[in-house]
Amino acid sequence: MKKKQTYKHRFLIGMLFLIQSVFANESFYFCGYYLDPDATYYNLFDQENISQKAFYPFLRVDGIPFYSDLKPVDSKNIQLWYAYFDKKYAKKALTEIIYNDGKKDYLARFKNGTKETKAITYLQFAKECEAIAVSDTYSWDYNEILKTKTNNTNELLEKGLKLFENTKDKNLKIRYAYQIIRLYHYGKEYTEAIAFFEKQIAPLAIKNEIYYYALDQLAGCYYKTKQYEKAAYTFLMVFDKSFDRKQSAFTSYKFCTYRGAEGKTLLKSREEEATQIFISGLRDFSDSLDDLKRISNLNVSEEKQELLFMRILNNLERTILEHYSRENTQSLFTINEKSKSILIALLDFVDDKLNNSPKNNEFWQLTDSYLSFLNGDISVAQTKLASIKTIKLKKQKEQLDIVYKVFSWNEITTENETWLASIFSKNKNIQVVDYCGYESDKETGQPCNLHSFVFKQLSHYYFKKDKLAKAFLLHNYMENVNGISSHVLVDDLIALVKKPNKNSFEKLLLKEQTERGFNTATILGSLENAKGNIYYRSGAFNKALPYFKNSNSKASIPASVFSNTTIECFSCNAFDVMEDEVYKHKEFSFLQNKMNKESLLTNLETLENLAVNAQEKPWKQKLANYLLANYFFNVSNTGYYRTLTYPGNNYTYNYNFGRESQTMDEVIATKETYYFTPIYNLYNALANKAKEYYKKTIELSSDDELNARCSYMISKCELNDYYNNDWESSYGYYDGSEASNFINEGFEALKNEYNHTNFYREIKSKCSFFRSYDAE
Repeated sequence: MKKKQTYKHRFLIGMLFLIQSVFANESFYFCGYYLDPDATYYNLFDQENISQKAFYPFLRVDGIPFYSDLKPVDSKNIQLWYAYFDKKYAKKALTEIIYNDGKKDYLARFKNGTKETKAITYLQFAKECEAIAVSDTYSWDYNEILKTKTNNTNELLEKGLKLFENTKDKNLKIRYAYQIIRLYHYGKEYTEAIAFFEKQIAPLAIKNEIYYYALDQLAGCYYKTKQYEKAAYTFLMVFDKSFDRKQSAFTSYKFCTYRGAEGKTLLKSREEEATQIFISGLRDFSDSLDDLKRISNLNVSEEKQELLFMRILNNLERTILEHYSRENTQSLFTINEKSKSILIALLDFVDDKLNNSPKNNEFWQLTDSYLSFLNGDISVAQTKLASIKTIKLKKQKEQLDIVYKVFSWNEITTENETWLASIFSKNKNIQVVDYCGYESDKETGQPCNLHSFVFKQLSHYYFKKDKLAKAFLLHNYMENVNGISSHVLVDDLIALVKKPNKNSFEKLLLKEQTERGFNTATILGSLENAKGNIYYRSGAFNKALPYFKNSNSKASIPASVFSNTTIECFSCNAFDVMEDEVYKHKEFSFLQNKMNKESLLTNLETLENLAVNAQEKPWKQKLANYLLANYFFNVSNTGYYRTLTYPGNNYTYNYNFGRESQTMDEVIATKETYYFTPIYNLYNALANKAKEYYKKTIELSSDDELNARCSYMISKCELNDYYNNDWESSYGYYDGSEASNFINEGFEALKNEYNHTNFYREIKSKCSFFRSYDAE
């Protein structure tokens, strides 16, 4: 069975054949790109716990029209052939023979025998009929498809009627009858089709799956002859009794309702009444508890009650267990007044069901347990779960047992960790739940939802007790440590790695790191490098340097990181935009053309010593400050070389607009999130540091051209500060449109103090928003 897929995005190009039976000459197509809504919540309760497999397509999904499409091998048609041949052929082999693509002579795979000979004659005829009933044309143009359809059914009908008349085998007779009524239908001989059903098919008194295939065709003919109430009622019967035609009958019934027909006037029993209520609930996507109660009061259709209940329960999961509840400081559960009332109503309904000895008792016991869990009654949920014995529900019981146990804790003890290790030691995906990728179960992502949910709760326990390393390793591989921006976290990771007597769970947390090429030494090396990077990104190069001593990293940082540009073009080559060449002065020849991080930090330290050394010549101090200013602006989150400190964003700004998000240290200190997900800081106020160096340069300088350039660069630093700290939107662009919203010392100086310089005239010709500012 093809299960629902819960990937973040899908691109769909396909054809939706709404119904062959009603719209024999009509096809509908759709395409689209969308965020899958079925991936936005934790689906802990497997919808396939219901007893009736035929109802799987109608389980609750938003991303696709139906939950699943049955494979041919699962069809009742194949089961009938399997029984016809007295189980002589495997179902898979029969599927290949019956549903062959015409490229191979699958019929030759039959053995010699009377039944085989008769079956081959039938299948050859059915293949001829298929050419009329099924279009092989894939087109967006409906008229083009119509041209490929042929209605020349007379010869086939004549042949089919003879075969029907001469066949005594009741199993094949109903099959020939189905092909004949289908030929009448596609030949637009609707009255003849209805008459054939009444005179030839009904008297056969064979109500197997093929009978409902034929009944589906009859309903289509009623629709075509505008007998909409009969059509609706007949589609209800197909929907209720057929396995293979359930989806098409459901869609066909919907189109009858568009004509004002629901089949209610023809209902003959409580079972039929329940079917009509049931399909209406599915049709309207109401997931109505009222519909469920109405069917329950009829005391029929247990399987239908299970499906409606499951849809309501799954809808409740979507509201209570949303993925995006990390900022909820109380729980992974999000229960509002409405969802609480639905939850209580479902608990009451299940309680009534259990008091009346339902057919599938343990299904209702399982839902009763899970609802108690959602309601926060963990011990009650555990007690109810313990009573489940059914093999079909064994896997779900084991999964929920893990969830309940974890959520019953207040903290994680050593004993808890020993238990966790025993549970997850064989689970390769333990470290990185968010990367689970549904590998633990090829058919459904439900186990991954469970793991992710459990691990977020575990992270919560560790986080609130300041066990940051374990909280981190529940969600991250060790190669992610270079993005960490908290010394507290790095230090805790180092302590865990160095811990001499790790327990089984702590070993398990580190196990996959070694499987990915790490060992204790390389892990510690990565963590030491991470500490150095934190200092480096914050601009504390003196503290960062010891962590990169004897570094073997590739020399890839250009000396132009000490230059500056008046042109904003991140996609341009540095040679074209980095125009200032002070760094090339012979006094700064120690700035190599290419540097690694160690040599860069060493050079920054040298420049800092020059900048503050009162014994140096003032001009050298001045230019050292200037080069430092250029460097810090270039590696700020709006600088040309920002990827040296903020990897990954090559072509746009990295503004942390309005500083709405907390830093990692702030998250650790305040614990205003439920579970620990490391935040990689985009803002370290490096442009503010650059501004101070530019101001120091101006203090030491009598060169108005240089001072004018510094003033312009100061305006960039001020804009950086504004966007990062005061900007109220979630987007922006560096065009100076907000320049009047903050104190702009740079532009003011350029406008009033350095308007006599060549740089002033140059920048006024290049920069439209400075021209606007200067004109005020």
